[in-house]
Amino acid sequence: MNLSTIYGFFRKSKKKECIVELKKTLCENNIEIPRMQRQRQLNCFSPILEEEAVQLAYDIEMLYKKYFPVADVGRQMLENLLKKGHTVEICEKMLTNTLAVMNQIIETLNSRQPKINGKDEKLKGTPLDVAYHVFSNSTHGFGHPNSLTHYRTYRDIVSHAILLSRKMLKGEPLLPIEKPDPNEKPFALMSDNEFMAMINGRVEKKPDINNIVN
Repeated sequence: MNLSTIYGFFRKSKKKECIVELKKTLCENNIEIPRMQRQRQLNCFSPILEEEAVQLAYDIEMLYKKYFPVADVGRQMLENLLKKGHTVEICEKMLTNTLAVMNQIIETLNSRQPKINGKDEKLKGTPLDVAYHVFSNSTHGFGHPNSLTHYRTYRDIVSHAILLSRKMLKGEPLLPIEKPDPNEKPFALMSDNEFMAMINGRVEKKPDINNIVN
């Protein structure tokens, strides 16, 4: 029996007296159960689930790094600010302030580590510790690494927008976005069948000019 199985028995023992009886039985058989650092009610979340949830967060981070269009979104962010009537100077200042906030958030998250299977608990010593650790527990440990991925990606977007704004301040224009070729796959990993289905869908949605009423 491993610890995950034993904790599973604990979670199945809904009543306090059942848990006490189970602990007594384990003790009689010299099966030692280490006290978990988490202070919460036992529920159906197990250490195995936490490992899988954390790994999922890391997998998502790898996909973000490989496929998320940071440059395009950063450019769109800058264009949206310009369309609101802000000057390039104001845009650059707003984005720089946003970047500082993102760095502060990431630093705060890095200073914490909620207790999960295989990770030592790391506290910052503020009232936010409890709320953030409850959030981590309720997401099987997925929330902490995924939050870091979210804010790091957003920071990269803002950083690219700042880069473009500073180029504009030097007199460089924003280069036009190259439109994708409709006859090419939008994603390299897209299968031939999916691509043909997408093209056929475009043809089916194309309006019939003869049926348009003036």
